[in-house]
Amino acid sequence: MKNLLVLFVVLIVVLFGVGYLSAADVENSRINKSNISVHDKLSSIKPSIEKSKIQQELLAKNSGKISISRRSQPIKSRNMLSASKTVSKSQKLRGEQPTLSSQAFGFTIYSATTYLDVDRDGDGYYSQFGIDFDADLDTAEYADVYGIIYFRENGGPWIEFEVTEDFTIFSDESGDVYSNNFTLNSDFPANRYDFLIDLYEVGYSDIVATIGPEDDADLFALPLEDEIGDTFISYVGSDLFGDFDADGFYTDLTLEYDIDTQRMGDTVYAEIVFINRTEGWQQTVFSDNFSLGNQTEFIDLTFNEGYPPGYYDIQLNLIDYLTDEVIADAGQEFSSLDNLPIESTNNDVFYDGPEPIVDVDVHGNGGSLGWSVILLALLGLVRRK
Repeated sequence: MKNLLVLFVVLIVVLFGVGYLSAADVENSRINKSNISVHDKLSSIKPSIEKSKIQQELLAKNSGKISISRRSQPIKSRNMLSASKTVSKSQKLRGEQPTLSSQAFGFTIYSATTYLDVDRDGDGYYSQFGIDFDADLDTAEYADVYGIIYFRENGGPWIEFEVTEDFTIFSDESGDVYSNNFTLNSDFPANRYDFLIDLYEVGYSDIVATIGPEDDADLFALPLEDEIGDTFISYVGSDLFGDFDADGFYTDLTLEYDIDTQRMGDTVYAEIVFINRTEGWQQTVFSDNFSLGNQTEFIDLTFNEGYPPGYYDIQLNLIDYLTDEVIADAGQEFSSLDNLPIESTNNDVFYDGPEPIVDVDVHGNGGSLGWSVILLALLGLVRRK
């Protein structure tokens, strides 16, 4: 009877113990599979016109557990070319009573249109903008002209901003609009600026037409600032990996982002907000403090607990350590932070148990006999006892 009990225990061990992973083996297998289950890296450059962020009331959640680490390197070189002219402040003033040209008859500036293009730090003041104007002539078929664009701050004097290239206008056609795109490089603190355009005929020294903020509201009170006042995130990449159960949801995430700034040396930290809009909650984690510069930052995250399989949005905020002010941010205007398939490691399991590492198969002349041979042999031993 004692031998029978021993054999029964052996049989149980053979059937249910042999071939299954230990806890350490499970973790090693997870790591090995994580190394080969890498999601295609998502990356995006911040567009000039941002997508509007979805406004939604979300509950704060603190039960999720995340491991986080940060690293940095000098900023990477990326293909982000701007067609804008770079502009710094001039000190050349417009005359108080500019002279009208004897050739002025027949010239007009029909309209001016302004475009506010880029506000990298989201404070409502733009460092890239455009001015288009449509000049007409009703006394001849065409004329060669150029414009001088002026600006003023707080009702002060008109200061020369830009001298355009020579261009040709054709009667009152609308297809000869002159377009200008500008990037403010320095000397423009955040404020509202008025603009004025004087038109000149090539070969003549005096003005033939003028348009200003009193004539067209588009030239009045433009909210502008130079890029020195801007700290911005220009690029974000997200790299997802770690999918042990191969369900398309990942347990590990690396965020890579570029910081462009003139505020060298300020102490900042990153705030990362994970948003589950389906269930209506969000969780926030923070990086350690670091010194601000033009750099590429990396944040490595592992979702340990509390994140059910789902698609998560991410909001990345760069915060001044002394003032707690958000000085730069990135959200769903970057496709690489939108709808990321994430789950925590406690959800990243096979529901039918871990895979066996050993397949026991006994072969004889007639082929595979399988477990039936083992059972018969053990029963035979029991009977002989």
